[in-house]
Amino acid sequence: MRAMVLIKRLVVAVLLLVVAALGCVWFFLDPIVEAAVSHGGTEAAGVPVKLETADVSLTASTVRLGGFSIANPQGWSERPFFALREGGLKLRDSTVFSDAIEIETLDLSGIELSLERSASGSNWDQILANLQRTAQSQPAPEAPAESGPTRALRAKLIA
Repeated sequence: MRAMVLIKRLVVAVLLLVVAALGCVWFFLDPIVEAAVSHGGTEAAGVPVKLETADVSLTASTVRLGGFSIANPQGWSERPFFALREGGLKLRDSTVFSDAIEIETLDLSGIELSLERSASGSNWDQILANLQRTAQSQPAPEAPAESGPTRALRAKLIA
């Protein structure tokens, strides 16, 4: 009898911890995305990547980003290689878990791209080389045992 009470309390405690963890992720999702993009992008591209704001709405299937930039590699101008003042997308809710995900809208504003070339190469070649090194340093993904349908991405309106 005592063991059953202890098991019930343990199950309730685990459930409360799971709910609390999910609540924290939900509440802190935007800062998590901001940090992941900035840190992961910097690691992958080999240059500073910054994301100032992120607004992810799981219930509305939308993502808004603000102040996204990829710095130029050392030896190139101080201007960012790429900058996006603001961007966002809205997914069609019914397609999020389907084989073909549909983007209802994709809007980007304030795009700046600084392509530079010199006798030694270009700034984009350096960034692409960094990305290639990062990709090659990752373990190869396991091939699926059975190849099923692949996922597709379809955009309806790009503004």
